[in-house]
Amino acid sequence: MPVQKIVLADHLGVFVDDVFCAPSAYNTGTVIFSAVSYSLQIYLDFSGYSDMAIGIAKIIGFDFNPNFNLPYMARGSSDFWSRWHISLSTWFKDYLYIPLGGSHRGEKRTYINLFIVMLVSGFWHGAGWSFILWGCMHGMANCVTRWLRNKNIQENAVLRGMEVLCIFLLVTLFWTVFRAESIEKAGVYWNAMFTSHSGISQPYTWTFVAIICLTAATLIAMRRARKNKIACINGFYPILDLSKIWSLVKFLLS
Repeated sequence: MPVQKIVLADHLGVFVDDVFCAPSAYNTGTVIFSAVSYSLQIYLDFSGYSDMAIGIAKIIGFDFNPNFNLPYMARGSSDFWSRWHISLSTWFKDYLYIPLGGSHRGEKRTYINLFIVMLVSGFWHGAGWSFILWGCMHGMANCVTRWLRNKNIQENAVLRGMEVLCIFLLVTLFWTVFRAESIEKAGVYWNAMFTSHSGISQPYTWTFVAIICLTAATLIAMRRARKNKIACINGFYPILDLSKIWSLVKFLLS
């Protein structure tokens, strides 16, 4: 919705752009903070205009499937990609992963197929080496998380929470490579993020606002999903009957 894109994502972008332009000028904490901010920015921006497209299409009589399903609640790398940019992930699954053999040609071939799909995804996003590296990193993460799943580790609430946190941190780390203009600049950013140094300290207020909004929206979405038995729902996308005038007004004002 417009609030996601214009109010939250665009404000986060100002802070993210400043830090990525000169990461060494900021202290370690601010650089790490900017990485988290970019994870929030790219989700709020992308899901925001996806939701606007879905809503506008529904107004004129077309029903499109949700493009996001609480991706930062994912419990594994493959789970993340089943929740993020669902239209593209589904296309890669149907037209690349399955034709390669999917998971029906043995475990080793499955790992190779998973890696190839993410490598091609990197090429799809751009011709730069940073995109290719980003794709390779996600390919390896998909293989590792699948391998861990095959270990049949006994689950509990704490473990599930740790999985969600770890995947969010991993995806956030990978997003910094995606955001960098080159591998060299990604290296500079990582050096600023993983070495303790002084510099400009800027705890950006809009990041805290975005975290609060995203957390609240996620909890509400999970409650609605359970109540209405919905399998796929974006945190900010309202469940509204747009054939009714007040629901339509609420959608346009949000």
